[in-house]
Amino acid sequence: MTPRVLDALVVLGVLAAVGVSGLLLGREFFPERFGAAGSAPAPTRRITDPGLRQQLAGTAFRSAASLARPAMTIVEFADFQCPACRGVEPALRQVLREEQGRVALAYHHYPLEAIHPHAFDAAVAFECASEQGRGEVMHDLLFAAQDSIPGADWHRFASRAGLPDLARFGACMAGTAAPARVRADAAMARSLGLAGTPTLFVGETEVFGAVSADSLRTLVRKATSR
Repeated sequence: MTPRVLDALVVLGVLAAVGVSGLLLGREFFPERFGAAGSAPAPTRRITDPGLRQQLAGTAFRSAASLARPAMTIVEFADFQCPACRGVEPALRQVLREEQGRVALAYHHYPLEAIHPHAFDAAVAFECASEQGRGEVMHDLLFAAQDSIPGADWHRFASRAGLPDLARFGACMAGTAAPARVRADAAMARSLGLAGTPTLFVGETEVFGAVSADSLRTLVRKATSR
């Protein structure tokens, strides 16, 4: 191989690496351009094992839209620092509101710590808020104030979320139980081979990436045979 050919191959390799990095960063920070929120994402696979679906639906925070026996449960794996996860929230809220009394939401943690170094702590804060019945409020607050998560004063978040016992919250943040729950969720995500966040399970279908309310509504109605 001549030096000129070798130099050309090196240049091509660098350009390919730059292109892949640019795609990943674009998807992370500009989800509306990379898998636009108004487009229907491609289902990646189907989860047909009823036991697995039950486990996914029954081992996580469930929103106020949940029932003891919902017609179906949307399962979400997300990261509180993930812009695309924040972007999918309006679609989830809309469909849950429309399907109130029929559809529940199970939220699981998948903090991508390599690119979101504060996501794990945010998930622990959510778990500690959940212990005092304020998980849903903390969930919404974390996404609404996503840009404030780096360097966050977690007690201030807890106060804003209306937690009645800040000392208990602090002890929870310093303890081991809440982090263990977050790690268990992340381990489950890895065992399922999830591509990243957000990942939704709607009935048997897994969908990765941004999703519009229309697309989500279609998947829900297909899953509930309506």
